[in-house]
Amino acid sequence: MTASRARATLNSLHRALKAIPNRHELPSIEFIFTSEDFANDPTGPGPIWSYSKRDTDDSVWLMPDFGYWAWPEVQIGPYHEVRRRIAAIDDGGIAPDGSVIPGLNFQDKKKQLVWRGSLATNPGIRSKLLKASTGKSWASVRIIDWDDENDIRYNLLPIEDHCRYMFLAHTEGRSFSGRGKYLLNCRSVVISHPPLWREVHHAALISSGPDANYIEVKADYSDMSHKIDYLIDNPRVAEQVAQNAVRTFRDRYLTPAAESCYWRQLVRSYASVCDFEPLLYNVDRDGKKVSRGVPFETWLLMH
Repeated sequence: MTASRARATLNSLHRALKAIPNRHELPSIEFIFTSEDFANDPTGPGPIWSYSKRDTDDSVWLMPDFGYWAWPEVQIGPYHEVRRRIAAIDDGGIAPDGSVIPGLNFQDKKKQLVWRGSLATNPGIRSKLLKASTGKSWASVRIIDWDDENDIRYNLLPIEDHCRYMFLAHTEGRSFSGRGKYLLNCRSVVISHPPLWREVHHAALISSGPDANYIEVKADYSDMSHKIDYLIDNPRVAEQVAQNAVRTFRDRYLTPAAESCYWRQLVRSYASVCDFEPLLYNVDRDGKKVSRGVPFETWLLMH
């Protein structure tokens, strides 16, 4: 699975760098990245690029995760297509026959908290979500057994259909949870425990005040029921949080354009603290320049 993640990451980086006319002005760098959920040795001898980090991981540089390209293992397609399907639910669209499909008003969404996933990747957190939501009328929380095709067929919810619910639960897995950015594309209220693992967009998360774009609950979910009851009783407050999320994330920080900008700034920032510039070519015995690497387009066709 991590091999497909690596290809997705490299494709995203390649797209970001090829899209600018002055790409030759970008500094040359050498870097190491991991396609695992997190850097196995964040205190190792050198820096590493990773999809997530903890606040104490000083040598880890955050990069956009593989889902910005595609995530086929959990039946989520290309990111731009996911965003289109999500926007069609919230804002409406045009059907194949040319008819207009109306959008789903926030107040008409199911007044439930939805979550689908496996306990195995983070039983400590996810079992608490399950316990706190059991028997609640506002809960649509189900466990998925990814090894059981029938269970997947019954319980799997297409990512865009999460947006039909008013409340979306976000839980971390082994480290970050890749679904987070998809949920924040919805005009719904994301409810999350305090994050231990940081992602590239987390600096824009606001949990309180008039600009709140998600709702944070305690790690044991002990206050979740109270907060959801309040939001159900105060639908305009809930809608404002959802609108803030759309404005902040779907329309700004989680766009493909913003992702590409992040990649380019990551290259520049990383180069600014490197004490050397790598050589792109070696000179052979005959005095000819020989590339030290393989062009990405060639590498892609070979793998």
